[in-house]
Amino acid sequence: MRKTRKIVIGDIHGCYDELLALLEQIGPVSGDILIPAGDLIDRGPKSEQVMDFFASRPNTVAIMGNHERKHVRGILSPGQEISRRQFAARYNQAREVMAAFPYFYEDNDVIVVHAALKRGLPMPAQPEEILCGTMAGERQLARLLKNRPWFEEYRGEKPVIYGHKVVGKTPRIHNGKTFGIDTGACHGGWLTAITVPEFKIYSVKAKENYWSRIKQRGPQNV
Repeated sequence: MRKTRKIVIGDIHGCYDELLALLEQIGPVSGDILIPAGDLIDRGPKSEQVMDFFASRPNTVAIMGNHERKHVRGILSPGQEISRRQFAARYNQAREVMAAFPYFYEDNDVIVVHAALKRGLPMPAQPEEILCGTMAGERQLARLLKNRPWFEEYRGEKPVIYGHKVVGKTPRIHNGKTFGIDTGACHGGWLTAITVPEFKIYSVKAKENYWSRIKQRGPQNV
């Protein structure tokens, strides 16, 4: 009998077409768990469609990213204002959905967070700001680690999959234990996923640099 897969997806940022192409490549079945690792929205052209897709699919655990947290807390820079206008009358409903996102996923095979971990703490004790990558969380880690990357200090037993910072065209894998999978889809890069427990990598190329085009238009022209 085929074991249930966890399908962990890097920062989607409203790249709905690429999400569908990626899932077509992976071929999830109903029992598989989809785990978008935060930053589902903002910057790309179809944040509303991305949210609707995951909200309507059973066996989905969407992780809180720093972009979702900004919306939940009402911190709207131009990027968030663009998404607010994309959602239009459904914006408050979307905020309620995002407010329920957990800050991490953990099972026997893997840990998934949006941004980073603080060494030596169990998952329930991890600071939310570090897990989702707020500026305050990043400053805290920088002071603690003297600007060394957190993943170089990770000593946990379980592999960790995370996103948040673009790592290039392919995932950044450190010591076979940490997997950075933000490969810059909204910037014209790639949308990447890893299936667990086999840790197989899938990716699709973005159609264009969406964020470059969208931010030039600005919130007034959504």
